[in-house]
Amino acid sequence: MNEQSTRYLHRLTTALADAPADLREEIVTGVREGLAGLDDGQTAARIAELGDPAAIAAEALRGLPAAPERPRSSSFYVGLTVALLVCGGYILPVVGWIAALLLIVGSSAWTTREKKIGIGASVASAFAALVLLFTLRGEEAGPAGLALFLLVPLVGNLVVGFWLGLKSRTRVSAASAP
Repeated sequence: MNEQSTRYLHRLTTALADAPADLREEIVTGVREGLAGLDDGQTAARIAELGDPAAIAAEALRGLPAAPERPRSSSFYVGLTVALLVCGGYILPVVGWIAALLLIVGSSAWTTREKKIGIGASVASAFAALVLLFTLRGEEAGPAGLALFLLVPLVGNLVVGFWLGLKSRTRVSAASAP
């Protein structure tokens, strides 16, 4: 698949964001199959025939019940969520971290899949820290075991926070792209 096809499919997917997932997948798959194997000239001609992705989305959504307006998450909300995810468990042990997870769940900045991945990775890093704490609880581990217990969730949540921040920024810039 050439670059022109990839850009068109991305614009189409973005335009169909409010469509039901099965309808969106059906349309995007059909267009992808129609563009597969075409050279640059053929691709340009086929895209011209298909028309603007926004028009395709409008036609597909015609007759469907209107989706409720989703409030956009502000960059402040995203920043607060990420900061609380990384630092919350150290400022208010357990409570701060759980508050961050609840902010992730309640946000419209991320898709359900991204929320599941982010929360799952954060919980996995906390679980890994607990396993390390109980595994290295002998006197020989002492300060090193405690350091690992504190650093593993910090590093895990830094990675999750960075990833969620990128996902949120990518979505905002894709929505504002022509």
